[in-house]
Amino acid sequence: MTLVAYAGKDPTERPVNKPRVRRYRRPAQAYRLFLGGRDTATISEMLDVKESIILRWITNERCNQRELSNPYLPEAT
Repeated sequence: MTLVAYAGKDPTERPVNKPRVRRYRRPAQAYRLFLGGRDTATISEMLDVKESIILRWITNERCNQRELSNPYLPEAT
């Protein structure tokens, strides 16, 4: 079965892809992958993010989960 374009449709126009809805936050996903035994280099390749950002995400999530002080947040003066 072949679909036929409607009259007046631009043949060069491409359909707009709808943005994907994420079910969870990427930092939380990185933390779960880390807990599952993956290293930061592998996680950075999987999520297509720099390894330094992955390390920061994992540290932030770990501090939030364990209620520890976060070294990436500025100290209150």
